[in-house]
Amino acid sequence: MVCTRCVTFNQAPYIVDAMNGFTMQQTTFPFVCTIIDDASTDGELEVIRQYLQEHFDLEDKFVALNEETDDYVLCYARHKENRNCHFAVLWLKYNHYSRHKSIMPYIAAWKENSKYYAICEGDDYWTSSQKLQRQVLFLEQNDDYVMSYSQAAVRSGDDMVGLRKFKTCDFESIVCFNGITTLTVLFREELRERYNDEVVPIAPGGWLMGDYPIWLYLSLKGKIHYIAEPLGVYRLQSESASHSADLQKSLDFADNVCQVRLFFMDYAERITGVRNAKLRKKVAVENMKRMLSVYYSFNDFAGAKNYLKGNRKKLSFLSFFILKLKVIKESYIAGWKNVYR
Repeated sequence: MVCTRCVTFNQAPYIVDAMNGFTMQQTTFPFVCTIIDDASTDGELEVIRQYLQEHFDLEDKFVALNEETDDYVLCYARHKENRNCHFAVLWLKYNHYSRHKSIMPYIAAWKENSKYYAICEGDDYWTSSQKLQRQVLFLEQNDDYVMSYSQAAVRSGDDMVGLRKFKTCDFESIVCFNGITTLTVLFREELRERYNDEVVPIAPGGWLMGDYPIWLYLSLKGKIHYIAEPLGVYRLQSESASHSADLQKSLDFADNVCQVRLFFMDYAERITGVRNAKLRKKVAVENMKRMLSVYYSFNDFAGAKNYLKGNRKKLSFLSFFILKLKVIKESYIAGWKNVYR
């Protein structure tokens, strides 16, 4: 019924939390968690193997499967107590991310045999045992909905530092701001296949995120369900694809988000036949806000001013003036903070 994808690399301290979140799921249907270790070097492989030995039936001749290829070692088994829970663990023999090689063909069999698809990376985890059950039940009863997601608690180190509770459930809101936390989602697998057929062939290469484009696509295909309570924990890392301590990496990611937004504005107008000039102007402003926020976070106000000046023609006079005042305000705030440090 459900296939969950968990890609992990050098997350030995966190992966048990993720696996506990999977095995705690109480469902009336079978589900498989595909855990792909991308050739970790921090001992994560041993952590996962130990977890399998302790909690999964590796001797069941009718279920358990072991396989080895030139690319990976596979172990498939069912949980000893939670009989609806299955793990398909793939230990990759070399790092696929660095070679830009997709891991999706390795889990195609489980994806294609599932009606719903969920995602939870190795450093995040679910906290509600009813997460999958609630979301599947809702989508089963509401054919006009294509995806379900929830709030998420935010963890930094040992501390819970906040709550992501953004309700962005339609295309116009998501294209301006992505408030969907990936670990909380569950969506219809058939639409992911359609995304691969309709969007991937015409999309430019080089997108730095795989989830945001899918949310935008799904929002054009149906309604999105929002659960106003946290069902999992997003672990805030100092260095990740979307968060970096390096200014240029952060700018590159922000610019990539902007490019994804513009692509889907074109895509939406192409499939609807309607040009939304008002939304385009709003997206232009939001894109510049996104880029400026990166400069602000690094206290690079000279860079912010130069960026704003170089993109003056993209905005109306009023929008440009408001953003310029914001740059001035942020620089003064940063200056006063430095005085009182």
